[in-house]
Amino acid sequence: MIDSVTTGPAGNAGLKKGDVVLMLDGSDVESASHFLDMIDGLDGDQSISVLVQRRKGPVFLAMRIPK
Repeated sequence: MIDSVTTGPAGNAGLKKGDVVLMLDGSDVESASHFLDMIDGLDGDQSISVLVQRRKGPVFLAMRIPK
């Protein structure tokens, strides 16, 4: 679960406090540390899809990874 969102790719994509990240670019996210490892492993300057669970249901977001 997202505890807080700062300015940057996550905030710009629309991630909100309370979101639960389910998938990142089609791959299941197993934990918060797994999510961070997945982000760190991405090449810069690309857009990826993020599936999050919110109170009202699942939402797809597009997150831009900077160079």
